[in-house]
Amino acid sequence: MGAVAFLMAAFTEISYTYICVIAFVPALMYYFQCYMSVHFRSGLMDIKGISRNELPGSSPSCGRRDISSSLYCCSSCGSYRALPLRRRLWAMALAVFLGFFREDTRIVGLPPVLAAPWGSGGGH
Repeated sequence: MGAVAFLMAAFTEISYTYICVIAFVPALMYYFQCYMSVHFRSGLMDIKGISRNELPGSSPSCGRRDISSSLYCCSSCGSYRALPLRRRLWAMALAVFLGFFREDTRIVGLPPVLAAPWGSGGGH
């Protein structure tokens, strides 16, 4: 929507801010419609939400060794002086690196020398 608003501002020579303000109400209507569509469809299919005590915690600990907490630590717990974009780049690099250690998330096979300690055999 931002790109379209930018193009509209460029072609019509109306300020970008004005177009964004005018587009706010239709955007709210669209997201409200999406929410209500999912809400009513789940009601028809008898899909219920989970209780509050079953919800996962909002702040995973940085000491766990799974990929999601590692990415969380890299993107938010890391150096606060680093730019947010740089932290996200490190998180993506870490995801690619850690993906090689699990056979089901590996993009390509590891060489047999590196794959032998994890017992994956180097192939898919």
